[in-house]
Amino acid sequence: MNSASIPEVQPAEPQAALQVLPAASVSKRVLSGRSGSESAGSALWKWPLVFFGWCWRVLAGGLLCFSLVGSILVTGWTYRWMQGLVLRGWWKRSRFRQEGSFEDFCASLGYDAPVVRARWFLQERMGTALNRLDVGGRQPGAVRKILRSLRLPWHSLWLNFKIGFQGLFCTYLLTGLGCLIMLFSWEFGWLNSFNKGYEQALIGPLTGLLGILIFVAAMFYVPMAQVHQAVTGDFRAFFDVRFVWRLIQARLSVYVILSALIALISLPLEILKTAPAFFGDWTESWSDAEVERGWMTQTEVHPTLVNWLDRLDISPVPTLESAGLTYLVKSGSRSVYRRTLHVLLFFIWFGFVAKVYVGQFLNYHPFEGFMNHPLVQFPHFNYIPSDLKS
Repeated sequence: MNSASIPEVQPAEPQAALQVLPAASVSKRVLSGRSGSESAGSALWKWPLVFFGWCWRVLAGGLLCFSLVGSILVTGWTYRWMQGLVLRGWWKRSRFRQEGSFEDFCASLGYDAPVVRARWFLQERMGTALNRLDVGGRQPGAVRKILRSLRLPWHSLWLNFKIGFQGLFCTYLLTGLGCLIMLFSWEFGWLNSFNKGYEQALIGPLTGLLGILIFVAAMFYVPMAQVHQAVTGDFRAFFDVRFVWRLIQARLSVYVILSALIALISLPLEILKTAPAFFGDWTESWSDAEVERGWMTQTEVHPTLVNWLDRLDISPVPTLESAGLTYLVKSGSRSVYRRTLHVLLFFIWFGFVAKVYVGQFLNYHPFEGFMNHPLVQFPHFNYIPSDLKS
């Protein structure tokens, strides 16, 4: 057999290799595509529910403000709502935002974890509350589930009342004395004027000034203490004086703005309360930031907040400002600036009380006019003229 009989074979051309993706990546792309479409679809039908849910909550809260007991529920609901907002703000700063939803993270904290949209009556996370393990770590039996189900319709109602009562009790422990002295000065001053007791003429004004000063001093502390109590869910946190005062000093500019907003918003309420007299017959996220700025150590933070920061894997590290011209200018002017803010804060709360005196002079409301300020104490506002009530 010679070489001529062997057929000549041309080399095969290399074909382009097909791009094949691993099965895992293909499945991830399919799942991500499905999850994206599912999340977009779920968002469409969730928005109406969220809207009507908030409308119901706001309407119910507004109606409850017309009664004194209802205003306690509104206070508790507001505290719970504030707690959920702070935790959600921290969650957005953590890595868990990329790993799941805020509701999933709260579910990992337990059935009594904070919520952004607190309920008025029904218990939060009813399924988890029914099936949670008992104290011994055992699964609940049928009898225990039945007993737990009895409080599902009213658990949030009780929680709102308890938290609201605790918050108002703590608030009145600091603000109540000033309100009582102002009420006494007003009643004594008018009675003394009618009876022409000239020898006791100074008692009314002087006690009124004392009451104003005590109330103003309390309001330097109370708004931030209310926030601290609401976020921690512990009424004892209201009296954590050292921590709360450091929070105020760390955010003094924002605190003055908050106080000014409270005073401005209370002005329309005072007008609405006073106006019927002229109608004749016609008759409404701070703690971790302060650790970073070195105002306090993490050991001084409330245990509830420390637990949240640990679960969110947030570890604030104190930072020191480097020396330089900017640092020297800031440190030199800081004391003057802070003293100015303290003086401004005093006059804001002095004006807050002054408008109450003007409103009481134009249209007197016995007891409640001085003893309750709706934006600070009971959110109770029901000044319907007696002619309309009858």
